[in-house]
Amino acid sequence: MPLTLNQLADVSGISRAHLGRIEQGTRAPSPRTLQKIAKPLGLDLNEVLILAGYPSPEPLLPQEQSNELPLPIPN
Repeated sequence: MPLTLNQLADVSGISRAHLGRIEQGTRAPSPRTLQKIAKPLGLDLNEVLILAGYPSPEPLLPQEQSNELPLPIPN
């Protein structure tokens, strides 16, 4: 069942306004924001980071391990 913007804001701790700007494409999400919203959306953090244009860690790590690593800095 998909989450509403309000539900995602509640479970992720990211404001509804900020999530709305990301959804509209007026703001790019930081790696930390992506980390907070990936799990509630049922997505793998590494895949979300790649889709957002961040470099991939080599090799791709399971979700549990990737949350313990420092987040990559975009080029």
